[in-house]
Amino acid sequence: MSRTALLLFQLGGPETPDEVEEFLYNLFRDPFIIALPWGTAGQERLARFISSKRAPKMRPVYEHIGGSPIARVTNAQAKRLESVLAARGVLDGNAKACVVMRYTRPFAREAIEAACEAGCDRFVFVPLYPHYARATTGSSFWDARETMKSLGLGDAQVAVVKDFPTAPRYVEAMVDVLKNKLEKMPPDAQREAIVIFSAHSLPISYILAGDPYQQQIVASAHAIAQAASLPWARCEVMYQSQTGPVPWLGPATPKMFKVLAAMGKRDVVGVPISFVGEHVETLHEMDGLFGDAAKAAGVRWYRVAALDDHPLLAEALADEVEAAIARPWIAAEEIEP
Repeated sequence: MSRTALLLFQLGGPETPDEVEEFLYNLFRDPFIIALPWGTAGQERLARFISSKRAPKMRPVYEHIGGSPIARVTNAQAKRLESVLAARGVLDGNAKACVVMRYTRPFAREAIEAACEAGCDRFVFVPLYPHYARATTGSSFWDARETMKSLGLGDAQVAVVKDFPTAPRYVEAMVDVLKNKLEKMPPDAQREAIVIFSAHSLPISYILAGDPYQQQIVASAHAIAQAASLPWARCEVMYQSQTGPVPWLGPATPKMFKVLAAMGKRDVVGVPISFVGEHVETLHEMDGLFGDAAKAAGVRWYRVAALDDHPLLAEALADEVEAAIARPWIAAEEIEP
């Protein structure tokens, strides 16, 4: 009997300080993150150099947040999606959700081999990145495709979810967590607060090369604001996590608190729009660094929770899976990053 594996793609993250350097090495050796003309050996040498330099700074960060929660969160999301699809009777109620991390375990090979051992012979690619970028979704799809080819699964049938920036139930889930935060704020802050949709930044060169990421982030923010009955005049899209010397998408979220304070704004709500689960960008950057920057500027900072295993996120993903399997399936080797 045919069985289908849902491959849920996420970046991964170090759960202990000892895993930080290897995580960074895997990240920077990815040609979708840093593309070098020197070949694989040169890429790996640079990745080892960068990771060895950055690891001492990042270990205390992960230690402070208790290690990355991304594995726990993603496993919970996978179980909830599996349950929703089973309740709907999709794929004969027999789909198996498999977590695939890009830079920490379980890697694509482990997950795909486990799926095959469980009797799966068809696959649905499900990125946990609502907004498409080659550095995230593209990299994960490429890695899974090459892994499947190496395992002799190049002709296996695959259905693909590419992105879901304005999927109705994703927007509904985001509105739910946003309103939950707004309702707990003082009445004056509820009326006057600026709402920042903070997304992980990308080098501008990626956007100029055709990535739809920025356009999709803005589309998500507009859809969420409209559904939450928030006037766009109170909303901003900003970007975080910029590193390195190249130009990045902006404005940079942590630099805007002084600007907002100078404009007379005293309450700011932060929405982690490109992150479907809590991890270092929310727990360290948004809670810690942004909180400190807001306090220094005399601004009250309210951070909206990430979705984690929100029931409506699972429903949104299930909707996307149903739409994907209704389209023509393709061979794994035909997947385009």
